[in-house]
Amino acid sequence: MRSFTPARVLALVLSLFVIALLLPWPLAWAEPAAPIPQSATERPTVATRSYSNARLGVITTETTLDTSNVNSASFGKLFSLDVDGQVYAEPLYLPAITVPGKGVHNVVYVATQHNSVYAFDADDPTQTAPLWTTNLGPSAPTPNPDFGNRYNGAYKDIYPEVGITSTPVIDVASGTLYVLPFIKKNGGYLHRLHALDLATGQDKTGSPVTLAASVPGTGVDGNIDNDPNLVTFDSKQQLQRPALTLSNGVIYLAFAGYADTNPYHGWVLAYDATTLQQRAAFNTTPDANPSDTNQGEGGIWMSGQGITVDTDGDLYVVVGNGTFYDPSGGKQGYGNAILRLRLVGNAFQVISWFEPYNYSSLNSQDNDLGVGGVVLWPLPGPNGHRLVLSGSKQGKLYVANRDALGGLCSSCTSPNGDTNVDQWFQATTGRHIHGTPVYWNSPAGPNLYMWGENDKIKAFRFDLNTGKFNTTPVSSGSLVLPNGMPGGILTVSANGGNAGSGIVWASHVITGNANQTPQPGVLQAFNAENLSQELWSSTQVPGRDGLDYFVKFNPPLVANGKVYLPTYASTANPDQFSNKLVVYGLLRSFVTKNADDGDIGSLSYALSSVGPDEPIIFKLTGGNVISVPRTLTMRPGQVLAGGCPDGVPGIILKTTGSGGLVLKGGNNLSGFALQATGTALQALTPTGGSNRLSCLRLGRSTPG
Repeated sequence: MRSFTPARVLALVLSLFVIALLLPWPLAWAEPAAPIPQSATERPTVATRSYSNARLGVITTETTLDTSNVNSASFGKLFSLDVDGQVYAEPLYLPAITVPGKGVHNVVYVATQHNSVYAFDADDPTQTAPLWTTNLGPSAPTPNPDFGNRYNGAYKDIYPEVGITSTPVIDVASGTLYVLPFIKKNGGYLHRLHALDLATGQDKTGSPVTLAASVPGTGVDGNIDNDPNLVTFDSKQQLQRPALTLSNGVIYLAFAGYADTNPYHGWVLAYDATTLQQRAAFNTTPDANPSDTNQGEGGIWMSGQGITVDTDGDLYVVVGNGTFYDPSGGKQGYGNAILRLRLVGNAFQVISWFEPYNYSSLNSQDNDLGVGGVVLWPLPGPNGHRLVLSGSKQGKLYVANRDALGGLCSSCTSPNGDTNVDQWFQATTGRHIHGTPVYWNSPAGPNLYMWGENDKIKAFRFDLNTGKFNTTPVSSGSLVLPNGMPGGILTVSANGGNAGSGIVWASHVITGNANQTPQPGVLQAFNAENLSQELWSSTQVPGRDGLDYFVKFNPPLVANGKVYLPTYASTANPDQFSNKLVVYGLLRSFVTKNADDGDIGSLSYALSSVGPDEPIIFKLTGGNVISVPRTLTMRPGQVLAGGCPDGVPGIILKTTGSGGLVLKGGNNLSGFALQATGTALQALTPTGGSNRLSCLRLGRSTPG
């Protein structure tokens, strides 16, 4: 759809292209055409998980969705996009991408466990075919006895295949999407880092590269290098779950293991974003031996969250169960630690670290500290400290000074706990906080939102005077989630700090434990200023908005007035799934009356009231004929467009007067036009009768 100036629109012919249906239908729909978006500088860019490397999980440029219109009457499922595998990676969104041969589109990028990457039009429900798609190699089928078999035999935590698990990252300036598939090839396993062209999906020069790394150490590595003084990266043992991170021209990749199956370690690998050459490698537990507790481990998995990066370019990760050594003893083991890392030349340095006093108990009870990501808190703490936050499987929230994370307090005990951090408190009932907490600076003050397992959604207020959190929630919901993985995964959308604009979006299971077994899922929306107010849920009108099964750890993506969330449904074959990206948004203006009486619900009213980029949906309640007894007035810049996907029922526009809406083209219903003279549609030929359209979509281009 083109954008016109007011002067030109009075003189131009507005074209209407349609597909005729042969039989009438009792209920008629017209899906919206792809809207003409606002200028690219006004639209959001979502190039990394949780919107930024601070991992705050908030978008503050959402001007369409607010607490007044997110409800079951005006908000719901718009359409869905089919993909070939489960989507553990958060979708990414870019505006105004020129795709060769297909024009300019707002694009949502989706990566699947089948090792495929898709680029879809983010707005148009009639364009469900991808703009492009590429497959990056065979995935590893599961259950799989080759890896992850420590607890329950063949690995099936991710089922029925492992491919692209992590969220890609986009370099907007160079037009590059970086993605890391896990590939089964010739009986072995490998990871490949790809740099794909955003517009075409094709590999760029030098892409892909196969990952390989080793670091000095005497620890376990399966003896794949035959060198007792090196620990070597083994793709078969390493799950790359955390989102890829881009900072200062470097791509960072983090790894853990499959179901705690040894030997594995936590790794951070750094690659030059231009050349894809490796810059550095870091291992969390290179000196751990088989006789040590946990035999190394120390995975960085963070429930899919990406590495956090501060304004100095330093990295923050939180580590899972693993061997811990006090670094003053000369050995390296950072199991259950928060780490601040710095890339210096071609090596990583540990700048600061924190280790809970009860790390040994955490290891023995599988109560990882490293269950979620690190939040770079934007407000000063006590004495002006720059803060980072992280949750845990114990349900504690740790708040630390990022310039001096705290080390280990060997004298600390319960109940006072870790007094070497700025603050800690029991944020949940004692179950896991898998979803990284999210932030919004509300009109009443800065809030941190989280939703643990077996708990209610909560908001904790940050006190600007003390630099600490009030440990009593300022707001909470009423729904208690099941006592199973993974709790609620959250996103906040808002228009700055404006009252009535803040919404907390949550995806979670309805029942059961989603660790290894598919569970029904739900998307919910809450008033961010009052969590007791549920605005909307996908279960309120399940036939229209239902989500099917929940995908673990994937937060809702909110961008440009829409909410994107992956799901999957079982098929007749219990080992197969139908995988989709579901798109939610405002249900457009309805035309529901069968007589064009100029009142609400009529064609004339819709034409006079439709806003910029807002289509109209026709949904008749008493047949499929709209009677048009007079001339319809259009405002400057309004356009009519035709063309709907197969299977969409049609409507009839019936002309009942000489000044009515009349179609041009005679019996050729596959193409006709409407002419605008001044601001009114004038009758052409024929002069009466009725014509049946497969679909009619109306909207208004933004003038200019």
